Amino acid sequence: MTLSASQVAIRSTGIGASDIGAVCGLSFWKRAPDGSPCGGPHSVYLAKRGLVAPSPRTIDSETGDDGEFLAERRYRRVTGFELAPLLDANGEPLTMRHPEHSWVLASIDRVRVVDWIPVEVKFMSGLRAHYHEGRDENRCSFCDRPKRLHWRDPNREPMGVPDDVFAQVQWQMLVCGAPFADVARFWLDWDGLHFSIYRVNRSEKVITWLFDKGNRFWHEHVLKGVPPDPDPSDDSEKCERTFAPNVLKKMVSAPRGTEQHIETFLGADEAIRASEKKKKEAANWIRRIVGSAEGLTGDSFVVTNRRRVDGVRVLKVKKT
Repeated sequence: MTLSASQVAIRSTGIGASDIGAVCGLSFWKRAPDGSPCGGPHSVYLAKRGLVAPSPRTIDSETGDDGEFLAERRYRRVTGFELAPLLDANGEPLTMRHPEHSWVLASIDRVRVVDWIPVEVKFMSGLRAHYHEGRDENRCSFCDRPKRLHWRDPNREPMGVPDDVFAQVQWQMLVCGAPFADVARFWLDWDGLHFSIYRVNRSEKVITWLFDKGNRFWHEHVLKGVPPDPDPSDDSEKCERTFAPNVLKKMVSAPRGTEQHIETFLGADEAIRASEKKKKEAANWIRRIVGSAEGLTGDSFVVTNRRRVDGVRVLKVKKT
């Protein structure tokens, strides 16, 4: 859901359900160069410390808000349960606080009127909408992300939501005390609109793990102004640059353990240069093999070398 300025201010006082997955390194959108999730904790840290502006509204976020009403109607038709949004006295989405831990927050899209079971609504298209493709569990052939960050067929896996969504609804159940939650998913695929409902049961083991992670992150990092450990993300780099002292000291002796990072940096830098050289050489061989054709097909790959409007031919290689 899209929150107002007052809701954003409230969310800055704790860890929300949409934050906890990123805090735990389960972010779908933040990735390291090898495709693995990273950077989530730093993006949350920067937001909570007020060092980045809230994300502007886009056509995707606005469509997602509109889609909640479509999903609500569809959910009612499928299950027979009426849904209602949780609103505060000003008619804005209500941010709930845990009764004992004030930093644990959750904004719930809808609840079932009959029993107040939370229903998380997802309306999506594009990268986030597809099922995992390919045989490699750790890399989707379409988006390069691991299988655990993908939706699964609800007919085969009723709890088959991505790990970040699973963490989100577990956090909601922690706040409101619900025994289970539903995730109503509307998505646009190449063959049209689809709708599914996923039942997610409460897991005390997962909630304890999330709470411990969130507790340390909030009290040891956000409140103390100490960024999380570095990772390959742009947000991590921004943290290190932002919190570097304004006045640089003279050269100082490196602490023990620095050597391993120096060796890793230099080794990776050398490997990148060697890899780029091999990649360019291989690309030129592929271009020669393609010749005047538009591309190549093989048992495990597809190659295209099509001409753009400016006359330049662009080589693309993809595993199948």
